[in-house]
Amino acid sequence: MTVSEEARKAAVVAMKVPGQIRASECRFLYRLSRRISNVVEIGCLHGRSTAALVQAAKVFKADVTSVDPFYVTPGLKQQSSPEQWRKNLEAVGLKAPNLLAMESHAAAQVYEKEIGFLFIDGNHDYEHVREDILDWAPKIKVEGVMAFHDMFMPHISGVAQAVTEWWLSIFDIQNVTWKLEGMTDFTIAFRRMK
Repeated sequence: MTVSEEARKAAVVAMKVPGQIRASECRFLYRLSRRISNVVEIGCLHGRSTAALVQAAKVFKADVTSVDPFYVTPGLKQQSSPEQWRKNLEAVGLKAPNLLAMESHAAAQVYEKEIGFLFIDGNHDYEHVREDILDWAPKIKVEGVMAFHDMFMPHISGVAQAVTEWWLSIFDIQNVTWKLEGMTDFTIAFRRMK
């Protein structure tokens, strides 16, 4: 089976879990996180993105850690909890990965492993996304990837503002430390080069 076929199959499973990530983004996350390394996701809510990441990590027996404080989200019809997140994954035959049920900033202080793939989909306001980049980007190993959800989402400006500001602050054509890996729908990814 090719990686694309694996990604399609993983997306079918992931789409059975509640969430906001599209099938195309599940396939993109699957391909990016399919590696021998630690995988971390900031913001797991109901578990759809977790489902894609767990399936990809399984290929190389990589560790996945999800981070989410599971706050009540105003306007969200269906709230989540660590228990519901686990049930959602188990309902599609997946085992829930490690969970740090706390805010991202606090989790960054206790998570000490080098990261091969980081998916940031937590609090979407500018200050929190900026803080996630500052806290977590240094933990990504060379050739590792950092991806963000809701980039250029029309009603969410914090992600695009923080990511663009970070990208412009580190962009140097002579000394490339990060390169744009790609974008699918509202998910953008960067690969660490140095």
